Amino acid sequence: MPEVRAAVAHHTTPLWLTLAGLGVLFAKLQQGVQENQQILTVARMRADAEDAYGNSLSAITPATDRIGGGFSRDEGASVRKVREHDTRRRLSANRS
Repeated sequence: MPEVRAAVAHHTTPLWLTLAGLGVLFAKLQQGVQENQQILTVARMRADAEDAYGNSLSAITPATDRIGGGFSRDEGASVRKVREHDTRRRLSANRS
């Protein structure tokens, strides 16, 4: 069976050493810088959005506590007990 060899092009000068190759290399580096800036922008905006969302969630308990009566008048209410237990559990998890 005859041996089959793939034709391989050999360049004496690497592509990146040519003037055109340097232009392509520089353009790709610039593209990478822009892509990194886009990723950082998304990460920053997402962190800001999550921070704002977390702050809005922390306002729920004080808002409900300002309403007189309700759960504060019924110490044995199961919903209040669940909420208190959940709050204590989250606080202890945050301390760990």
